Parts: sequence; structure tokens; C-alpha cells
Amino acid sequence: MEALAKLFPGDGFLGEEGTTRQGRSGYLWVADPLDGTVNYAHGNPHYAVSLGLLKDGQPIAGAVSHGARPERFQAERGAGAWRDGVRLRASATADPDRALAATDFPYDRAARLGRGVARVRAFLGAFQVVRIQGSAALDVCRIAAGELDVYAGDGTRPWDVAAAALILAEAGGTLSTWDGAPLDYLDPAAPLASNGPLHPFAVQLMKDLPPC
Repeated sequence: MEALAKLFPGDGFLGEEGTTRQGRSGYLWVADPLDGTVNYAHGNPHYAVSLGLLKDGQPIAGAVSHGARPERFQAERGAGAWRDGVRLRASATADPDRALAATDFPYDRAARLGRGVARVRAFLGAFQVVRIQGSAALDVCRIAAGELDVYAGDGTRPWDVAAAALILAEAGGTLSTWDGAPLDYLDPAAPLASNGPLHPFAVQLMKDLPPC
């Protein structure tokens, strides 16, 4: 963030570790130095560094680097999504029975345990298989790469999706709130990401969840 401040002194900054600065240019850098902290702490290699750039609240560039292996996802608005020089495209899977889905529990999972369990139960009944992997940024990027089809987060923060959202969009995927509304990237508490064809089904599945 210090390096970016020197390069772009008028830009704003928002980071998980408290690195926040108001800007005057309309550009906002959103950084997560470690998405998947608990995985990292346990030696699980599913974690990443995420850096997104928003202009007037909309993502225009982003990069997500895998923390444990040489793998980088990146995108620029209108220029496609890429992983290590290879262009990405979300899957064309339209049948939920053939879809790989993922979800997450927030840190305050005890307070939201009921709806978390309901979400997992619904996913298990609707999709071929469900994974809980612990990095929203990587999960959304995996949808962009065609390696995952649906992801629902809970308690998500701006730095979790600022970069991955654009990577997914440039790969042909879809990102919204649980009820299908446009996502506020500065307040993305409950994002729903998909390959695109499965999005209407996934939205209806989330709407049908029992109240908890």
C-alpha cells in the first residue's frame, strides 16, 4: 500500500488490516494481504493475496495470487480474465446435478449457524457435490476458471471479492446478492457467484432457504 500511495497519491485505500485512506481521485484500491487466514495458520495451502481497483464503486482491475503456489488470476475491465497467460472462461454447466458448488461460514458462525447449516443442506440436495474451502477470493476465481460452478458467501467483506468479482465477470460468470440484486462491492455481505447458466437456479435456491 505504501508503494501504491507513492505511485497514485490521489487514490483511496481499503484493506482488511486497517489500511484505509480517503482519496480524491475516485479510485479505490481494495487489498486483502491474506484471504484464507485460518487455512494459512493451519498449514492448509488454500489461501491468497487479493488486490482490486474500484472506480466510483465499480471494479475495473484485479489480481488474485495463490499464496502457496505460482498461480495468478488477473483481469482488466473489457480485456478478459487470465490465469498465468491463459484466458479464462466459466463453465457452461446448466444442470445442477452436474455442478460443483462451494460455500463458507463467517467468523461469527455461532451467531449464524442456523442459516449456514440450512445453506449447506440446500446445496447438498441441489448440486452434485459441495466444498467448504475457506477463501472467497480463490473460490470465485475457480468459477472463472471453470473449475467450480457456484459459490455463496456469508459475512463477506469488500477485500474478499473486489478483485475476484471482475475476474469472474470478465470470464463470463455472474455475481449478485443472494436474492439476485446487483452487488454493492463496498458492502458485499452475502455474495452469490456462478458460471452464469446456473445463476437463476442458485438465486431461487437461496430465496427458498428457511428463515433462521
